[in-house]
Amino acid sequence: MKKQLIIIAFALLLVMPLVSGATVQVSPVDSLTVVYPQFESLKQNTSFTIDVHVDNITQILNGAEAECYLYLYNEIDGQLMEGRFTPIDRIYQINISAGNFTKLIGYQYVVHCNTTSQTGFASGRFDVTKSGQPTPSGSVKIFFMLMFLICLGFSIYLILYNIGHVISLDFDIIDVAFNWGVYFVVFALYGFETFYMGNAMMETMMLWFLSIGGLTLIFFPLLALILSLTVGTLMKGRFNMTPPKRLKFRRGN
Repeated sequence: MKKQLIIIAFALLLVMPLVSGATVQVSPVDSLTVVYPQFESLKQNTSFTIDVHVDNITQILNGAEAECYLYLYNEIDGQLMEGRFTPIDRIYQINISAGNFTKLIGYQYVVHCNTTSQTGFASGRFDVTKSGQPTPSGSVKIFFMLMFLICLGFSIYLILYNIGHVISLDFDIIDVAFNWGVYFVVFALYGFETFYMGNAMMETMMLWFLSIGGLTLIFFPLLALILSLTVGTLMKGRFNMTPPKRLKFRRGN
């Protein structure tokens, strides 16, 4: 048993250098360093300007000492553009037109800079969103969907509730408050969605809900309250004004 353990340990010592050598990547000592402000998201249909600095370890290069190029891609169309940065003093600058950012998907970019003897790369990715805000996490999306579904289900219940109380003409101000409250909660969720979520399908569903809800949750409850205060009050008053039946007295002996 001891002999087998020694053989296994020796084999691991032989394999470990091979595994480590396959995963470690060492950059050349004389390579250029491309420094730029990183970003997570960009607003849809908006132009964007990128400024980069190029460093050769000892100093930041000026515009005449290097050439820099940008390669832009997205997840559907592949490469969108290839452009050269304009040197401005110690900054290399390029403007990307808004036409490159029409789709609400992920984008990737590569910056390549070189001199006569050195070269350097930088790369990254970002999302194009409707509002320009970073894409929310999955838990935020789930919470938002649950809130919307709860409001939708409660709205269906209120529609049936309103019909029943209109028939009985006993609608009151509390009922109106419930209906309007649900509508304005969904309106607030819509504002949150357009500013933070940026989901086109969800925005369409909420606009549909707000359009119909304006009739079923705003106008209809108000009309039901008016009918209850007028027609309902008159009917109850007429019922109350009906004279009671005559009392029957026992005959005397």
